[in-house]
Amino acid sequence: MCRGQARGHREPYCWFTSGIVAEPAPNEESPLNISGVERRIVEAEAAVVRRIFDLCAGGIGYSRIAKQLNAEGAVSP
Repeated sequence: MCRGQARGHREPYCWFTSGIVAEPAPNEESPLNISGVERRIVEAEAAVVRRIFDLCAGGIGYSRIAKQLNAEGAVSP
């Protein structure tokens, strides 16, 4: 079994099965670039996201990160 493969019939949560991301047609507006929408960073949520990346980079697994954040009552991004 290669690294990153699931043992069952389904791939792990939120993994792409084909690795292909569809792009909008030339006459369609991208859902990531909607005109008139203002995006803001919510600092409390951004701090949690940064912490998740730091913990993951430090070798902590996903389950342990989730348990730790849930125990602390962290804000869900």
